Amino acid sequence: MFHSLNVRNKKKKALVLSLIVFLAAGVYLTLPGRDTGAVIPVFQEEEKKTPIYYVDTEENKVAISFDAAWGA
Repeated sequence: MFHSLNVRNKKKKALVLSLIVFLAAGVYLTLPGRDTGAVIPVFQEEEKKTPIYYVDTEENKVAISFDAAWGA
């Protein structure tokens, strides 16, 4: 009987210790200012090409265009 209680207590301690280690590792890995060298760019560094919506001109002209790749 005492042996089974001792095993449960060891399992509970091991579980709590492993949870603490994983939580500490998670907090450490998410701290700001850590230079891991693995930077994932979120924004494009080069200038994105945008469509021309209007041009200031004295002439009256209309242009119609269609986006052939829409939904691709």
